[in-house]
Amino acid sequence: MDASHGGDAECKGHDSPILELDLDKVRTAILDLQRTFRLRRLSYAVKANPHPGVLLTVRDCGGWFDIASVGELRQMLSLNIPAERLVVGMPVQSMADITTALSAGVKSFVADSAEQLERLATAGASKVALRLSVPSQGSRWPLSEKFGATPEVISELARQARDLNLTVEAITFHVGSQAESIQVWRSALRSVGHVLQELDQDGIRVPLINLGGGFPVPYEGSSPPTIEEIGAEVDAAVAEELPYPVALAAEPGRFIVAAAGTIHARIIGTAVRSDRRWLYLNVGCYNGLFEAGRTGGAVKLPVRAVDHGTDSCESMVLAGPSCDGDDVMEERMLPAAVTTGDRIRFEYAGAYSLSYATPLCGLSSPIVQTRTTRHRASWRQQVSVVRLAYGQTGYEAACELEFSVFRQAGFLDDDGTLDDFRDYGHQSVFTVVEENGELVGALREILSGSRPFKTLIDLPLAPAGAALVGSITPIHLSEIGTLAVRRDVRGRSVAEILYAASWAATIARGGTHWLASIDAGLLEAIRTAYGVSFVELGSAQDYYGSPTVPVLLDLRELVMRLSPMHQTMLEAFATTPVLGTPSPDDSHGWVASPSRDGCVIC
Repeated sequence: MDASHGGDAECKGHDSPILELDLDKVRTAILDLQRTFRLRRLSYAVKANPHPGVLLTVRDCGGWFDIASVGELRQMLSLNIPAERLVVGMPVQSMADITTALSAGVKSFVADSAEQLERLATAGASKVALRLSVPSQGSRWPLSEKFGATPEVISELARQARDLNLTVEAITFHVGSQAESIQVWRSALRSVGHVLQELDQDGIRVPLINLGGGFPVPYEGSSPPTIEEIGAEVDAAVAEELPYPVALAAEPGRFIVAAAGTIHARIIGTAVRSDRRWLYLNVGCYNGLFEAGRTGGAVKLPVRAVDHGTDSCESMVLAGPSCDGDDVMEERMLPAAVTTGDRIRFEYAGAYSLSYATPLCGLSSPIVQTRTTRHRASWRQQVSVVRLAYGQTGYEAACELEFSVFRQAGFLDDDGTLDDFRDYGHQSVFTVVEENGELVGALREILSGSRPFKTLIDLPLAPAGAALVGSITPIHLSEIGTLAVRRDVRGRSVAEILYAASWAATIARGGTHWLASIDAGLLEAIRTAYGVSFVELGSAQDYYGSPTVPVLLDLRELVMRLSPMHQTMLEAFATTPVLGTPSPDDSHGWVASPSRDGCVIC
């Protein structure tokens, strides 16, 4: 069961516990990892929490997905998540499952055995990541015994992959879940360095290293390294242990969702046994708190008695509602006054709470409630930024503003009409800026499709520039058709806000490049403000009386170059409501999508 929710969850009166997911925290965790490790690819480990709200948030932040089964594959496809952004991370797959994934369009697989390589090659896969076994000291759940090959075997597998015409796209490893020792990452990267050095002698260069997951969260009683501390260690190890430069990827799960989840439970009964007080809850190891149980790792989630303060606490045993003897958690300190019917809150409960839930004894899984906010961009002035798909309320007003601004500027003939600006119809999306409820600026983004790029038609590009644009997959590129800013608000950064919102939206949907024709003066202003290197695709050309330059922007470089202030601004724009979704029938088009308060706008 799923419910949208905008305030504190209320569990009193519910037979089932409530799992509240704060999707803004999911988004923040993704941005923290991207900023810290400068990842080429972040693949969310779906097993950590497969709730659609989480998955769509990851998708909208430009993330990929690490899946382990055909069931997870089908869930991704049902949410219109492109198969090209899926990685089958489970290194042992049946031929039937490999064939199903390939047929769906999945291109990335992981292997750690000769048998798996043979299956992938036979099924028609073209590339593979090889999983290296690394030490897992300091991690709560080691993984290297079940998965991964030794450095010597990895080298043999890489040669075998070459013989099978499989490209080794990455070396991947996993230091273990909830890794609380910072040294495990250096140790792992040292092993990777040995492998890369040996393979380089055989003419095999691997461009990508996948750091896996294991990034820890601060459960009660633990003091794990921060993500910044791990990032500094990884940076140093990459520079010192690897024989040549590589790009980095990661496949986190716990770090993305743990802090986003809060379980709201209630006490259904109490007892005193052997001089210890027992509290029986409507949540336990089998319906939401597996990892808090004795068999699941005895993780101490921060716990609070909502209806009482923190004075006069005593040790109590927490137990779940099933008849299983192992449905027991560690003793915790809680107010002595707690009694049946009181509310109990578990924090950092977003990871694996749904994944491990079972119907043992007919128990219900937690009711899921999602929270998110609609961000309003604030930079140099208070404005609201919204993206409008064709047919949405406000789209026509954006067309009218565009027409009015262009007519005032003398860009239109006397017989020009508003219909001239409807040519692209459903093939475009507007980003608009409103100030005090009034529309002051509109940016038209033309969605990729079968038509030629408008920029190439309006401004002839240098041959090298045209070739560069042609080398980019259209679906990874956003093209700006027009920019219209009301005359009375010019000089107040409206154009810069619109461009930044467009960059963020492109990054969020997995785009890598941004194409536009920009007034030469405005281009210089944006370069100065952002410190961004645009690639000029041709010289400045007269376009309706204004010197205009066709440019291409690599958004991956943009993210690395932005100042902290602009990073914050881009993060805010990344959550701009998008009132439209990619059509399942046409990945290049958009269809109207109703918004719902308290839910992700997809």
